[in-house]
Amino acid sequence: MNEFNVTKIVYSSSSLVYGNIAYIPIDERHPVGKSCTNPYAKTKYFCEEILKDMCVGNKNLTAVALRYFSPVGAHETGQIGEDPVGPPSQLVAFICQVAVGRRPQLNIFGDDFNTADGTVERDYVHVMDLALGNVAVLRKMHETSSYKGFMAYNLGVGKSYSVLQMINTFEKVSGKGFLCHL
Repeated sequence: MNEFNVTKIVYSSSSLVYGNIAYIPIDERHPVGKSCTNPYAKTKYFCEEILKDMCVGNKNLTAVALRYFSPVGAHETGQIGEDPVGPPSQLVAFICQVAVGRRPQLNIFGDDFNTADGTVERDYVHVMDLALGNVAVLRKMHETSSYKGFMAYNLGVGKSYSVLQMINTFEKVSGKGFLCHL
């Protein structure tokens, strides 16, 4: 960055930096890093800390961490998006693989969460909305010279949906029933 005089960076972070949730709704003032639940979350947190330190050391640097909630979906053309080669890492990809017959069933892990139907809830945000969020931040950085230092913004919908709500909606929209195993 120094060699090419790059003074602005947008970092794709994760809402996982919040760890165990202290309060809802989760805003940018929520504590981060103290209760990260996995190595991925810790690496996102550590990278944010490095960016903060860089901004302290270089007053001309602007770093924005965009904390994505649960990204899902693909571009409307279908040319880019979610179609993992190996096992999927998120619910919607599993649902899609069951829908097209790539997997025989969908396993639901846990039915005793403190939610209306007992399954875990997530704030799912479409990847194209994340792309628009990135573009908005880049425009703001370009247009505003006073935009300096480290900032973090949540990119989510602000509403959570349970595993069963996602499955039921997919069944309704696709017309396909799912064999689910709890």
